[in-house]
Amino acid sequence: MLRTIAVHLPIRPQSLLKSVAMQTVELLHAIQLEIDGLLGTVMHALPDGIVMVNSTGLIVFANKRLEEISGYRWKELIGRPIECLVPNDLSDVHEGHRSHFQVEAGYRPMGTGLDIRLRCRDGSEIPVDIQLSSISVESASYLLASVRDIRETKVAEEALRQSEERFRTLVEAAPVMIVSVLPDGVISSVNCAFESATGWRRDEMVGSHFAPYVHPEDLSNSLAFLGRAFRGEPIEDHEARLLTTSGDFLIAEATVVPLFSQGTVVEVLGAIRDVTEQRKVEEELRQSKERFRQAFKQGPLGIVLVDLDARITNVNLALCHLVGYERDELLGTAFDFLIHPEDQDTDMELARQLSIGTIPSYQMEQRYVTKDGGVVYGTVTTSMIRSELGAPLYGMRTVEDITERKLLELELAARATEAHSMLLSLTPRETEVLELLGQTDTAAEMAARLFVSTRTVESHLAHAYRKLGVRTRVDAINQFARITDAVTRFQPAAPAVDPTPNT
Repeated sequence: MLRTIAVHLPIRPQSLLKSVAMQTVELLHAIQLEIDGLLGTVMHALPDGIVMVNSTGLIVFANKRLEEISGYRWKELIGRPIECLVPNDLSDVHEGHRSHFQVEAGYRPMGTGLDIRLRCRDGSEIPVDIQLSSISVESASYLLASVRDIRETKVAEEALRQSEERFRTLVEAAPVMIVSVLPDGVISSVNCAFESATGWRRDEMVGSHFAPYVHPEDLSNSLAFLGRAFRGEPIEDHEARLLTTSGDFLIAEATVVPLFSQGTVVEVLGAIRDVTEQRKVEEELRQSKERFRQAFKQGPLGIVLVDLDARITNVNLALCHLVGYERDELLGTAFDFLIHPEDQDTDMELARQLSIGTIPSYQMEQRYVTKDGGVVYGTVTTSMIRSELGAPLYGMRTVEDITERKLLELELAARATEAHSMLLSLTPRETEVLELLGQTDTAAEMAARLFVSTRTVESHLAHAYRKLGVRTRVDAINQFARITDAVTRFQPAAPAVDPTPNT
């Protein structure tokens, strides 16, 4: 690639190249011949056309490849403005660009992002790619342009465009969902059928990773199949659930085909059929059984099944851990054996109503006595499983362990009681002064707002600090806020402090 260079040619002191002031065609022809003699071997061997322009925009050199591209002989070009090779509708604009380049010379492509054309001798225009650079020859500056004929490239690009257009038309008309994915998992295209089935717009999907559109339980499997496809292996009947805009998942069965370019998989194409309806019933049944099995065996909720005499027939590990008994120790015992005596009567009455069908289920907080004599807390949900005719078959209880929360609530309630006592120890005026403490900067300001003396405010503050057990203004503000918040949150029914100020 050509860059800014300085060329020192072994020529006479009165070299023709230094006669910049003599801009005659004869001189320019002589410059062409001199450059041709000194650099012609290199210039003519280049695969691109080369044209050299002086500071006034006149052509001083052209190589053989440029002659082949443009149809001009070099003698016809020498001495002519470079704009003779520019399409007529761009010649005026080009002259301004050329002048700007001469001011800020360097190496760069011409017309980045534009469709560049070269005007030939017969008036036709051909697409070209042009690279510009500046060159200094014996203190004279010249513009050097490398011109590449890209007609064949354009023909190939157009053929490819038409082929891709036909392919896109086929994909858009396909009755099945079609999606293409790049090696990094990014979606490159989806068809209308995919938009219709999922509700996602293609501008939302194209350019994003496919993972968020796949059910989390199916993602690992989908990634594995995608990896096989990018290794060149076609995949048939891969099943996964796809997210729709409604938040539901449709069940998709996909055939994945790798697309190659020069022996490398550059993209995979998935033809996807919606098989939701045919899978729905069996999948719902399977999931229902699986959910119950997992919840019973490994779930965080304690689950116990009891017969019509309320004796335990089955129990899971979560409940065993809650009460500290082994499973075999609980089987066959009455469930109320675990209930705290103070809660048994309420549970017994609700269980009776449940048995006769007065209520369909009930939920309550309940205390349980553990094997070692301790007490734990749970939220129990009790229901009766009945036959199709409504006859009771067995009872089921699920117990959520809320021990930590209840103990925390009890602790917070105790702290709130202490805070409430501390708050009640404050006089109304001390409370009022503490409320103003965070709103004003000085005791004098507080005194002005309360219509009392500064000494009175300072006295109230001293008493309040002592009662709160603090020494500084900041600690007083924080401690007062904490006890007020505790009382408000955990003792909402506590009597409020008398707001009537003392004089």
